[in-house]
Amino acid sequence: MNDVFRSEPQDRKLLDEAAPNNPVLLMDETGHSSWASSMALQLAGITRDTANPLNGSIGPGLLADLIVLDRNPFKVPVTTVHETKVETAIINGEIVYEMTR
Repeated sequence: MNDVFRSEPQDRKLLDEAAPNNPVLLMDETGHSSWASSMALQLAGITRDTANPLNGSIGPGLLADLIVLDRNPFKVPVTTVHETKVETAIINGEIVYEMTR
């Protein structure tokens, strides 16, 4: 998976096509790179107009704050990664999304 992040920057459109009905956030094994779908960004309240958080930045190639998934996408078969769901999103230390159970 790290090879995906080490190559050229990834576009959220590929994740949108792969999982059109699910929010997706993939992180590399180090936690230093992440790749989010449009739905994941929307649920986290991140838009082009979102101000940069304190001590950080939001933009292509930059880090996410924190997102909790219902499974480890690195440990499931690639054919089921699209079933991964966001349980909680934390931006700037505040919960901005919690999955309804």
